[in-house]
Amino acid sequence: MPRKKLSSEKLAGDSISVPNATLHLLRRQIVAGHYPPGTRLPTRRVFQDTLGVSPVTLQRALDRLQKEGFVRLVDRVGSFITQHPPHLYRCPVVFPSAPHAPEHNWNRFWQLLVDKIPQTAEKTGHKLPIYLNIDGHTDNEDFQSLVRDVELRRLAGLIFATNPWTLLHTPLITAPGTPRVAIAQSAGGLHVVAHDFGSFFARAMEYLAQRGRRRVALLVREHMISAWNFDVAQLAQCHGLVTRPEWTQVVMGLENARTVLHLLLSSRNTQRPDAVILADDNWMDHATAGLIAAGVRVPEDLDVVTHCNFPQPEPRVMPFKRLGWDVREVLAACLEVLDKIRQGDKPPIEHRMPAVFDHELESP
Repeated sequence: MPRKKLSSEKLAGDSISVPNATLHLLRRQIVAGHYPPGTRLPTRRVFQDTLGVSPVTLQRALDRLQKEGFVRLVDRVGSFITQHPPHLYRCPVVFPSAPHAPEHNWNRFWQLLVDKIPQTAEKTGHKLPIYLNIDGHTDNEDFQSLVRDVELRRLAGLIFATNPWTLLHTPLITAPGTPRVAIAQSAGGLHVVAHDFGSFFARAMEYLAQRGRRRVALLVREHMISAWNFDVAQLAQCHGLVTRPEWTQVVMGLENARTVLHLLLSSRNTQRPDAVILADDNWMDHATAGLIAAGVRVPEDLDVVTHCNFPQPEPRVMPFKRLGWDVREVLAACLEVLDKIRQGDKPPIEHRMPAVFDHELESP
């Protein structure tokens, strides 16, 4: 059989150029499921005769597939598909910024997510590389690397740590074939794993009512109010609690939590709130300072339910009741959504996760 004349391309990370037609054909066959994980590939003689390529061309393609994680080459035995090839197990976790970048509000949730990714990867067998500063700038080398991986079908999916609105018109979102999920309330039609804040406030109020509290104040972020699909006052009333418009305060900056709580609670009026719900764990230290400044004791004078991303150490200063989400479960839910999409299922566009109390968590 006459051999084809194949074009070449320089791929990222290569020290040599490889014939792209052979490489792409073999990769497409693997991604399409012709060779399941762990199976042995046909002999090189069979490949050479079938594809009409030289031994050198085939070897370079196999070397590249080994470098990408698709193939394992065993001397004197043969070539095998790896047990965890990238198109089934490699799911980058994408962040729009990096730690210590205040302009993008790097927060406790993202930091805990980064910290727990290795544990989730080990438990599930997935590869979860972390990509930082993916904010839509096309001259970013990591952005370009991700785009190549998407276009060449070298990923099992993409997990966005927040709404990827700066990427909506880039191949990371528009290129077909790669499942995507965002950890957000909504994300422009992408599948999302969302924190169910309705369950958070309902469970917080139920707990406060059981504690005998009656007057509840809420510290929230602005975007939470716009996303609410429930009436806070009615929700409080259902649990025998009272709230007032002036007791629901939108906190715009971390330090403002201290000032807001000081003002809400410093009055000696007996009708001041006797319970507080903090809807963001990034305020915890500043909220503690505000309570101390107001001279209130927790839980003698006031009960506090605070949002929390688990697992985190117990607060050391005041005994807040912690209610929130385990980042390991959030990651597992994202991987489950990606697996379903890849397998041809149609999971709901929104997967909402209910809030849990700290005592309800499974052991690490």
